[in-house]
Amino acid sequence: NAYLAYYNHRRPHMALGGLAPLEFLAKMQAESVPQSQMY
Repeated sequence: NAYLAYYNHRRPHMALGGLAPLEFLAKMQAESVPQSQMY
């Protein structure tokens, strides 16, 4: 369903700081520390 795809993946969400879920995911992945550097 095109509406659900838009709503769940591309529409900006206030809970995510105004980012779309895919944008939020990309931001979190870019800012995360690789597991190999955690220990």
